[in-house]
Amino acid sequence: MKNHEGVEIMNDIKFKVERQVNNLLLGYEVLDEEGEWCSIMPSGTKRKGVFSVKHHGALRKRQYSGVNDNKNGTEIFKGDIVKYLDWSADPKVWEVDEIDFVDGSFCLSKNIIDISITVMEVIGDIHSTPELLEKEKSE
Repeated sequence: MKNHEGVEIMNDIKFKVERQVNNLLLGYEVLDEEGEWCSIMPSGTKRKGVFSVKHHGALRKRQYSGVNDNKNGTEIFKGDIVKYLDWSADPKVWEVDEIDFVDGSFCLSKNIIDISITVMEVIGDIHSTPELLEKEKSE
């Protein structure tokens, strides 16, 4: 895919769009084949343009990492909470962490690990299920 300037884009540029008030998923904003922004509703309906604050209220946009989880193929977005296999531990253990964007790449927030090289599963996100991280901190 190329952007509007004709530059090749390596990963799909995609944002998950949610209402801040109730975490309701409104849909996704993506760059189409012509490099134009369009919105895709949860039903799959596609339209030109992006979601507006005027029509939907305060919005939260979380960027797609370009990586899907290994268990269900679920797309991984910034702010998702994942269960991942910690290869550095002996014996290897499952940990829980948040997906972040640091120094130009997506990684786990407490273990700066490239998310494309580890086994993981999306189990929630920091807005809808923050207790998943709190539980991990208390253990």
